[in-house]
Amino acid sequence: MEKRVILMGAGAAYLHNGPSCSTITQTLVDKLPICADIYSILTEYYGKNRCNFETILASIEYLLYSTERLYGETLYSDTLIPVFYERKTNYSEQQLKETFIETINIIINLISSYSTQRSEEIDKLLLEYIDADNFSTKVYSLNYDRIIPLIYEKNNINFCDGTNPHGAFRCSIEEFINHTKTFYNLHGNIYLKQNPWLLYEVTQGTNVHFLSQLRELEGGNPHNRTYFSPIISGYSKTQRLLSQPFSYGLACFAHDLQDCTRLDIVGYSFSDPHINSMLKSFGEFSNKEVNIIDYIPQNLNVEFKIEEIAQDLSWYYRRLPNNWLKEGNSYIFGTHRLRIYIDGFESYLKSIQSTN
Repeated sequence: MEKRVILMGAGAAYLHNGPSCSTITQTLVDKLPICADIYSILTEYYGKNRCNFETILASIEYLLYSTERLYGETLYSDTLIPVFYERKTNYSEQQLKETFIETINIIINLISSYSTQRSEEIDKLLLEYIDADNFSTKVYSLNYDRIIPLIYEKNNINFCDGTNPHGAFRCSIEEFINHTKTFYNLHGNIYLKQNPWLLYEVTQGTNVHFLSQLRELEGGNPHNRTYFSPIISGYSKTQRLLSQPFSYGLACFAHDLQDCTRLDIVGYSFSDPHINSMLKSFGEFSNKEVNIIDYIPQNLNVEFKIEEIAQDLSWYYRRLPNNWLKEGNSYIFGTHRLRIYIDGFESYLKSIQSTN
């Protein structure tokens, strides 16, 4: 049985009317005064197009960590956004902690809303895609929902997400990568919680779990405090990725990338350096079928965008994919086993349904 890895980025969530980056950003600005203040400073300094909710969250963390004291002296981080040097005393540590918690919880609430308001038709299309009999399907999502596990459970399909029946991450890496159907949220999900009675072990519940207080997390850089969050966002993702349970997902991702014969990349903008590095180090694009599934509006210069994507992919192929031909709603490359779909994820799912 062939192994297929599916990497789902933010564009995959649009299938379920997930909130856009701008929607999440505006919600935080409207609801939280500190977020509004930070956004105002950032947009004035960097420009509106270079600031979003991840920038806001990163700024809160930088400000929070810069207020910590070590041996009676204020500890400043050399990664602190320069624009905030003069503003860091405007907010107390408690205000920043409360804002960080509220920011995470607002995002969790937005994710939870679209997760529970799904279309049965879309669920059926997605099920047909992920439950293909001729593949061992390994889904890795950069989003925070668990829609695919919910679909599996609803249809009584056996799958593995790395947890035991109590939600503890007890599955061995070998067991995970050998299972024919798996799912993992590489950047966390809205069901994760930290158990203070079990050495702060992170477990996965069956209900959405909101953040109630900040507790330190094992992981991150030396002498740099990191707080647990069930979802990894902002610009300090790698601070948390080498902690439990996120490091488990990365290890499995590396194994599956090496072993798979097909790689589907859905709605991913190639903007996360750590994911890009994993793809380059373990993906071996040249020896597998690669499908890029995205949405390119017709009012853009589509062929110019295809050339841009090919340039981005040359980093992984170690040569430039070329000699492409347009076939329906996709572009096929003569030099590689590469196809780029341009009409979005829903259109792609309907097209493969019509061929089955």
